[in-house]
Amino acid sequence: MTNYKPIKLQKEETEEETTTIWCDCCLEQNNRKVAAIIYCNECEENQCEECDLMHKSNKFSNHTRTDPIPKSKKEKETKIKKGNEIETVLQSLEQEIQEKNQKIRKLEKKIDKMQKDVFNWEVENVELMDDDNQTIKIKKNTMLIKINEKNIKLKTQQLEKLEQEQKEKELKQEQKEKELKQKQKEKELIQEQKEKELKQEQKEKELKEKQQKQEQRIREKIKDLEEKIKVLKQELMEKEQKQEQKEKIEKELQDQQKYLQIYEEQLDQCLGIVPITQKKKEITINPQTKEKNYNLKQAMEYFLKKVQKNKDTDLIKTSKKGEEELLEFVDREKELEKMFNLLESNFDERGKNIEKRVQKFILIPGGAGLGKTRLGYEFLSYCKKESEKYLLENHNNKSQKKNQLMHQSILYNSQYLYMDISNGKKFIPEIDLKYKPEVCLGLRITCTLLNLSLDDFFDQLKDNKIDPNIFKTVNIFQYIINSNIKKQKKEKEKENPRRNSLMPLIFIFHIDEFQLYIDQMTRYLIKEMKNKNLQQISEENKQDCYQESKSNFKELLKTIGHIMTSRWEICIVPICSGTSAFDISFLSTEYSRRLITLEPLKFESIKKIFQNYTNQLPEGFLKEILKKHLIREEKNAFQVILGDIGLIPRYLNEFKKLLKSYEKLNFEKKQSNVNSLYEIEFKIFSQLNNAYFFGEFHKNVEISKRILELSLLLVPISRNDQIIKENNLTFHDLEREGTLFLIPSSSIEDSDKFFVYIPFIFLHYLNRKYLLFENKYLKPINLKEEWNWQDFENFHLEFERVYNNTLLSYYKTTPSSKLTTTTSSSSSSSSSSSSSSSSKSLCLPLKKIYRGAYISKNQKPEIQLSELKKYSLKNQCIIKNNSILIKKNFFDIINNLDEKENLIEKIEKKESCIIKSSEGNPLVDSFIIRYDNNLKPVLISCQLKHTVLSNNLTINFREIKDWYKKTKKCIKNGLTKKNNHQIFQHFFYLWMTNRKIDDFNQQYLDDHPDLIIICKSNLKEYLGNNLAHRGLLAVATKKEIENEKKKENRK
Repeated sequence: MTNYKPIKLQKEETEEETTTIWCDCCLEQNNRKVAAIIYCNECEENQCEECDLMHKSNKFSNHTRTDPIPKSKKEKETKIKKGNEIETVLQSLEQEIQEKNQKIRKLEKKIDKMQKDVFNWEVENVELMDDDNQTIKIKKNTMLIKINEKNIKLKTQQLEKLEQEQKEKELKQEQKEKELKQKQKEKELIQEQKEKELKQEQKEKELKEKQQKQEQRIREKIKDLEEKIKVLKQELMEKEQKQEQKEKIEKELQDQQKYLQIYEEQLDQCLGIVPITQKKKEITINPQTKEKNYNLKQAMEYFLKKVQKNKDTDLIKTSKKGEEELLEFVDREKELEKMFNLLESNFDERGKNIEKRVQKFILIPGGAGLGKTRLGYEFLSYCKKESEKYLLENHNNKSQKKNQLMHQSILYNSQYLYMDISNGKKFIPEIDLKYKPEVCLGLRITCTLLNLSLDDFFDQLKDNKIDPNIFKTVNIFQYIINSNIKKQKKEKEKENPRRNSLMPLIFIFHIDEFQLYIDQMTRYLIKEMKNKNLQQISEENKQDCYQESKSNFKELLKTIGHIMTSRWEICIVPICSGTSAFDISFLSTEYSRRLITLEPLKFESIKKIFQNYTNQLPEGFLKEILKKHLIREEKNAFQVILGDIGLIPRYLNEFKKLLKSYEKLNFEKKQSNVNSLYEIEFKIFSQLNNAYFFGEFHKNVEISKRILELSLLLVPISRNDQIIKENNLTFHDLEREGTLFLIPSSSIEDSDKFFVYIPFIFLHYLNRKYLLFENKYLKPINLKEEWNWQDFENFHLEFERVYNNTLLSYYKTTPSSKLTTTTSSSSSSSSSSSSSSSSKSLCLPLKKIYRGAYISKNQKPEIQLSELKKYSLKNQCIIKNNSILIKKNFFDIINNLDEKENLIEKIEKKESCIIKSSEGNPLVDSFIIRYDNNLKPVLISCQLKHTVLSNNLTINFREIKDWYKKTKKCIKNGLTKKNNHQIFQHFFYLWMTNRKIDDFNQQYLDDHPDLIIICKSNLKEYLGNNLAHRGLLAVATKKEIENEKKKENRK
């Protein structure tokens, strides 16, 4: 009898054996999961090592143990469910087995009959021994066995085939059922889609009908409104005619009064003083009454009592921006001098109606965070310091009374008014489109004087039924003048009652974020056009709205200009600061505008700011860290952090705030103190990327790549230039958003041009997306991996590659750029690959490839740029007894590359490459292979030298000469010829250091045109503002550069 076992049960048992088995005792008692090792058959439990030892100690050592069996609570529950299912399956299988066994028995009976016919058994002499012997002896005399095995095998095979056929039939039936189900599902999905499409069509039809009905209603309303507008226009025309008649009569009276004042003012002009004029007392009216005919003085008294809770009706002395804990104000002396000169011209030409262009407006444009607002805020304090110096020097000089009057008025009679458009002075259609520009600006000035928002102030005017036309710009400034005169009279009576004259008022009026007013107005006008036309608006219409808002803001400024040209008692200096440089523009016959462009701060001044900050700190861990890393310069960590943050004042101010949060902390461990410095750097990186890196230009790949290229190449651009041809976006648009910094060019040829500047933080952020550099070369510093000179040596090779490749990509996209191009055609004897290249290619002198480097004026061959690749040498240099072992293979870069191809094969393919020298080479750190105009190979050997910044050592020019001579001999002995043919046509030698050079000899460079020098004075120009600090802060001051130039000129 053969019993059949189901196969599925065996698979499930094997799967259970592979799972992890936990101890049952630990789970029940302590709810802990501990791996089981042994299974006790008597206790029926899985046990770990500890439980097994306890079990043996309790006199259960006789229990039999086997390998662990999976018994968790979840598995038991699942097994009970599976057991019920298996029992049903087993019952069905047992029935089938019984039927098959019956068939087998029938077959066995047949086989037995066959065997009886065939077999003849004869057994004789059988002897059986006892059980102790455990043996049986059987003697067989004769046994004849003949078995028909073939018949038995055939029958068993037939049974197996029958079983397989049944299984195949069952599988086919299952597949057919699945296919039928899938077809039914597909039909149902198709029907659902059709129903959805029908519903959507019905909805669209309903929406179209609704839209048509709405359009008809709107058109009817528009017609009604147009009729009403016509009626109102007629009424306005009649009122305006009546008002014009009144104005003519008032002008005639004013002209007669002016003639009297002109003669008095001419006398005062000769003396340089302003006379005191007595005015009649005005009758005060109770402001709480509901009369509409308020006077400006009455209204101001009412608001000063109600809002400011001040009994005096005098003007607020100074209205300044809220003071915060700011950085020291540095590196803005030139800009302040220009602004002071403009103040002098406005003071001399005040009140003269001859020409409008004499009065000047100051415009300060630039990116967000450059310090535009701070420059206007610090202007008055600068003017007071200058006037103090002047009065001390020219105290008894009677010939300069006019200048003395100006400086006296700056010291004793000056005011600064700050009006921020983004803080409660925004564009309001109900005001700016209804009233005249002089009223709109006058309302904003009164709001700033009363420290109110424009919305609240206008609501109070409505509630008290006060006419806003009272608050004209002329009336407001007249009120300021009158209040100033009263104040001076009181001071005169106390100090010098015999004095008969008063000083003119110096009034610095600062309008900040003016571009927001223009943006808000353009958006409103575009919305109005959309509501009227109910269609998409073209770009021309948008541009018209933008021009209209610009002209409206210009009309606001003209109201100030009218006072500047008509009143002698006041000298106004209007300052407009914002991100736009083109939103304010006057005609040639109108007022003039002067631009004040700002640059990022200098590194040396930033370093002094934080040195002063450390000296002012209380004793603690933060002061110790800053002394170690900044003042003593034991390490360069803090200096590299400052360079990474950038030279923008706002970013440095955020960094200072983070440092202040660590002032009160005090750690005992020294290592934790150092760690905190790197934590601050990572925090400022994340904060600036999230808070200040706004705008949508970085989402466009081509625009962001172009900005990265321009920041590295330092190509001069203008604000109106398009960034890429495919998009109309200009550099001014990005600067207007505040996301781009433009540095003015210092060259005379490109005086109207700018350079693109990106701080290192944003360069790191953009490079992670577009990978111009490898990320490891732009990494922020940390405790384990500081930025050392060895890091800069590797970075220099990467910078050489990136700068070269960006030049190529920029030239391809902008062939009309300033870069000089020449045609490179190969000679007749060159290879076939080079002879075909007679087209235009980028060929530059070494002066443009190595910006700012000291190179001979006689350097002739131009270098053809092609894509650079990096390689390295395999073998190390051989040095014995501190002397170089000069061999043929010492400079063998031909067979020593870490590549399959030989260098000669690369030269034949005209492949440019950078090769990092082997370790221990005292003369050359890297080799650069390029090609000249005629596609002949050029070899540049580079050597980098470094010094600790705290020592601030210099290098003598003799050391450079010695290196130059040694390397020239070694290279010519080992590399000039191969099989009696010269490999390289030209050889150049590059020396780079962050030190100063003593006894610099330009004549020696002119005599040796193959020598290139980069040192502390020109390393900043070579790397750029955003990467110069990675040369270990080898940034020279302007005085050092000027002194070196003077030495060169003398020699």
